[in-house]
Amino acid sequence: MKKKILFIIIILAVILTSFYFFMGRPESEKETLLFEKDDISKNSPFGMLPFFSFKEPIGEKSPAPDQFDFGPTKDLGLKWGRAHYLIWPVVQPTKREVDQGVFDWSESDGILTAYPADVENIQNLVAFPARKNEMGEYVENFSFPNQEAEEAYKKFVQKAAERYDGDGNDDAPGLKSPVKYWQIDNEPDLKTNDWAGYSKLLNLSYEGIKSACPDCKVLIGGLGGETKGLMTFFTPAIEKSGGRYFDIFDYHCYGNKREWKKCGDLAGEIKRTFPDVEIWMSETGTWSGAPSYPPDPPPDSEQSEKDQSAALVKYHIYPFSQGVKKVFWAWGIIEGFGGPENNIFDNTGLIYDGLGPKDLGRGVKKLSYYTYRNLIKELEGADLDNVETLKEGGLYAYKFDRAYGEDKGRPVWILWNEESSGKNIVINELAGKDIRITESVPKYATGKEANKEDLFAGTGLRVSTDGRIDVPSGGVPIFVEISE
Repeated sequence: MKKKILFIIIILAVILTSFYFFMGRPESEKETLLFEKDDISKNSPFGMLPFFSFKEPIGEKSPAPDQFDFGPTKDLGLKWGRAHYLIWPVVQPTKREVDQGVFDWSESDGILTAYPADVENIQNLVAFPARKNEMGEYVENFSFPNQEAEEAYKKFVQKAAERYDGDGNDDAPGLKSPVKYWQIDNEPDLKTNDWAGYSKLLNLSYEGIKSACPDCKVLIGGLGGETKGLMTFFTPAIEKSGGRYFDIFDYHCYGNKREWKKCGDLAGEIKRTFPDVEIWMSETGTWSGAPSYPPDPPPDSEQSEKDQSAALVKYHIYPFSQGVKKVFWAWGIIEGFGGPENNIFDNTGLIYDGLGPKDLGRGVKKLSYYTYRNLIKELEGADLDNVETLKEGGLYAYKFDRAYGEDKGRPVWILWNEESSGKNIVINELAGKDIRITESVPKYATGKEANKEDLFAGTGLRVSTDGRIDVPSGGVPIFVEISE
């Protein structure tokens, strides 16, 4: 009996201690803990398209997740993903379903309920499925035939936003990751000149989403045509609406290992055109290997794993410095885009899919996988509202403060040198401090050779007497931190 009483006392003590540990804290401290946990997820600047591998090749069925890739999703530390298209004619394929108010959510439920709870996701809404002519050119537009069709589409949007918002009212059974971010179509500027129709589509979508989920955010459909698309499609479409019917301006930008700068510069153009809008880049990437499509690739199109890894860092850091709040690496965690075999997008992934001339075997992680994981670790909790540009042009140097998380209050500097000879920079804040310098790219030729316990070369600890940092040539970014 005494043992039983003693056991109960111990249990009560544990419960009370735990209660005091959290509830006994000052309100401001409790709020800070909750705020930081939420912010690390919501404000994480890193995402992936797609953030899982597919059960079937793209084009055969609507992309459904393969459990293989949720392990790497968590290992990388990803908090954001984008993958699925919710297509109106799939949910309501005929006028009969529309007239009777019948919605078939089976396909989208099967996919969206598979998403893990700790990953936020962007959901694409598509009103008009893509159609092409015999030449492979898009022939669609975004104009509804009449007001009745507009109202039917808006009702579909309301139902979709309500089903997946996670508020407990008419939610999809088994939903773990509520959808709070909706993107209206995808790269519409590459499909049609019907910017007026897209303007109306954007308005209807925004109103439908907000009526069901006021705290949801709406993204425009991903600028795909760079400056031309910005000026000839999105600018008139947004101006015609007579109001701000979106919350986030999204754009897409790809290139080779040297073209990272154009992706940040495009954000500057967007900011000048729409000064007060939040900017995301939900698709970016460069490849490893030797893509054979498009035909007749340039002679220098082959890129090593090291090339891809170094460029991956720049495709994030430079846009962050230009005001971009989130960057999604695309196609994807595991390789495999579909379409012409061995195209560029078949080679931008971080894990080999077992296909193609330079492939090292399905499931083999590239160097870029480890680079990306480390980049996420270094910048998780970074304050992207206050990125400090120290130097640009030949030598690039940026300072990121960490606003929350494990490294709160500890800045990190990211530097690289595009010149043919070594350069240096004086950072007064580092003078007299113990610093640690680490290369961003693993010290191996390929990920297959990498020793997982000893990935990155660096100087270890040393004292920077005058704050001078030597940055070697070669364009590989380095991380500089003050030792605790």
